Amino acid sequence: MRNLLLSSATLLLVPAVSVAAPGFITYTHTDTPIELEPISDIPASLKLASVCFLGAGDCNDAGFGKGDENYTVDTGIQCINEGYGKQNCNSVQTIDGVCPYNPAYGLGCKCVSNLVSCPAGQTGVGESCGGKYVSCECDPALVSCASNQVGQGASCGGKYESCACRPEYKYTSSNCSYPRSVSGDSCGGQYTDCDCPSGVNEGQYGCEEYYPAPCETVCKKAYADNCHNRTDNNSQTYGCMKYYDDCSTKCETPYKDNCRNRTAVSAPYGCRQYWADCADKCQTAAEEPVCGIGTIYYADGSCAVPEKHDASKTALGVVVHVTDDGKHGQIMAPWPVNASGNKSNAPVDLHWAEGSAMDTDIPALKNYDENGTERLTDYNSCENTDIITATGSASVYPAAWAARKYAPTTGTKGKWCLPSSGVAVNIYNNRQKIQAAISALGGVAYPDCCCWTSTEYATEYDLGYYVGTSSFRIENGLGRGGKGGYNYAYVYPVLAF
Repeated sequence: MRNLLLSSATLLLVPAVSVAAPGFITYTHTDTPIELEPISDIPASLKLASVCFLGAGDCNDAGFGKGDENYTVDTGIQCINEGYGKQNCNSVQTIDGVCPYNPAYGLGCKCVSNLVSCPAGQTGVGESCGGKYVSCECDPALVSCASNQVGQGASCGGKYESCACRPEYKYTSSNCSYPRSVSGDSCGGQYTDCDCPSGVNEGQYGCEEYYPAPCETVCKKAYADNCHNRTDNNSQTYGCMKYYDDCSTKCETPYKDNCRNRTAVSAPYGCRQYWADCADKCQTAAEEPVCGIGTIYYADGSCAVPEKHDASKTALGVVVHVTDDGKHGQIMAPWPVNASGNKSNAPVDLHWAEGSAMDTDIPALKNYDENGTERLTDYNSCENTDIITATGSASVYPAAWAARKYAPTTGTKGKWCLPSSGVAVNIYNNRQKIQAAISALGGVAYPDCCCWTSTEYATEYDLGYYVGTSSFRIENGLGRGGKGGYNYAYVYPVLAF
């Protein structure tokens, strides 16, 4: 009987018992060794099987105690006794090592197999297991980038962790310095372009100031006029006659004297003193005739204006150059002379030089440039003539020798000279007065062109002078003419007094 009780007790401790019918028990058992202990006390709740001996009584009533027909084994306790535990796995977990008696028990929880890892830029949806989720969605912290930006970091659905300007937006005030400036499209204070200023139109006068590098070809300030290309000729003290049309502050043509500001006094007997800054206007009239340019000079050393000509006196010529207030100067014959030095009632053409002398420089005779100022003040008529006549004979230098041979009086023989260029300028500038004196003396009117000077230009040329408006005139009546060949001119001798 005790053995039967032990067997019955053992059956109560075995999990997964299936009661088929009274009397016989069908069950399945795992290989868990259990050491049976003798039962000393049988709990009241423990139901003992009835024992029926075959052939000894009625076994129809054999079975468990009456009134407890639906007895169930506690599988949870079975699982716990065998080392399993109750598992509360979440929605994305399943029980790992399930207890064979009760699926709610097991060794632990494990992730379901269909979970996924969410990449950067995404977050998991629902509960997680081992950093994995049933599904993923874009991180709501991601932002959308503008068209001029590129995304930075992780992305999802066209959104990024952050945004940065595209590479072409590379200019700021720090890397685009003066004279350049940022321009073009902008992005977060950065621009696509770094351009030089447009500059100003240089106009017709050019650029006065350019921008510094790298914009050195762009004009910053244009010239307002052409003064930078003009020379101010107002170096004299008489003011400016004409300013440049394209430079109103610089003088193109200055006044050569102060005559515009001077008034000439009436001088019926000639002028005792001319204005220092205007040689053409008389400042002080002479109380009696003096030897001024345009007066008639007499052999006795006196002078008279043409309208006061004294026919009873021997007139030597017309004053064409004066110094020392008319005390000294040069007079010109009122007519031309021929090669023999004789008076001619008509102009006579003579060469300055003949033969090889036409192309030969006279070393001792100073050469003057045709556009220089020195030629205008060469008054060395006789000095020049002395050099020419000492260099060659009358057949070589006919003009100078014709002047030297002229002798209207015994006292002036050998003293007449070929006029210098400065004297010729005086004749040109005072030609009206001189022509009036020639006319009073019954002389031959001074020709429009051309009369020789003793001033030499260059090797094969000399400076010739003439009066009038000939196309050959260069300045102050002086022109350049060949010493011989096809070039001829007249000779009007002069005499120093």
